Amino acid sequence: GDIDCHQLTALLYMEVWKMCKLFRAHLVDGCTSAAIREGDFLYSYHLWFEDTAGTALPWDQPAKLSQVAPLPGILAGSFYKDLHRVVCSSHRQPPGAIHCYELMCIHVGVVSMQHAAKQAKRLANAIWETSAVNSPMNLL
Repeated sequence: GDIDCHQLTALLYMEVWKMCKLFRAHLVDGCTSAAIREGDFLYSYHLWFEDTAGTALPWDQPAKLSQVAPLPGILAGSFYKDLHRVVCSSHRQPPGAIHCYELMCIHVGVVSMQHAAKQAKRLANAIWETSAVNSPMNLL
């Protein structure tokens, strides 16, 4: 039979949280960008740090998440601050001068990884430009 709207919502909810768990596992391995194709969907995940000018900061070293605990969840604690301290130690700036962003996108249909990455970057820029305070929620 046909799937109703509530069933579709429940299915999407389960898929998104399954992918969040999977991307966190990749994050533990030091992977800050990943894409996974499952069925008709392409899921992509990105985590990055920027300065106040919006310039992405290079990482001094790969993430060593054994030094950063606990993993982020609904209550992330100091995870993102600790991650920044571990991987971007050369970027010592005053509080509020470095921002951490995390973005997960879901693409439906046949989309190339390159197109998904470009679209995620455009989405992140659009969120920045249209935000009422000119800054999406900073995870730090």
